[in-house]
Amino acid sequence: MITIDYYWNNVRQQNLEVVLQIIKEIVKRESTDELLFDYLKVLAKNETHEELLDRMIQDERVQFYTLKHIYHQLTGSFPEVDAPTFNIPDSLEEGIREILLRKAKIVKLFVQLVYLLPPIYATYVYPFIVDEQTHMHLLNFILLELYHNN
Repeated sequence: MITIDYYWNNVRQQNLEVVLQIIKEIVKRESTDELLFDYLKVLAKNETHEELLDRMIQDERVQFYTLKHIYHQLTGSFPEVDAPTFNIPDSLEEGIREILLRKAKIVKLFVQLVYLLPPIYATYVYPFIVDEQTHMHLLNFILLELYHNN
């Protein structure tokens, strides 16, 4: 039988460690995402695609800001991460595919956060799942238009 003391002393601490690791995993991509979206906006075939990509990176900025502040609330410091190397995609299509695969992974990480975070913070993270799913649909829309026009 798990007592409330055991939960507060052990389970909550384990959850906190996992939460902090997930947040770091997500925010480490901040600078490379910024570069990738900016690069793809330059490659965009039309103004609609450019506006959609811009709207997505604006959502990403809110997510990164919020996650870094949740981390700060939980630890007293902001996350320190090493950003991965930015690799320039060969084409708009390749860059969008890269983002789609990353977003599929990030949705799963956000779901974990919703379950592991204290409820007061989970309510801030849940809308990010909707954002990411919406972004994936918009990216698919762009890909379909690109393939249709070729």
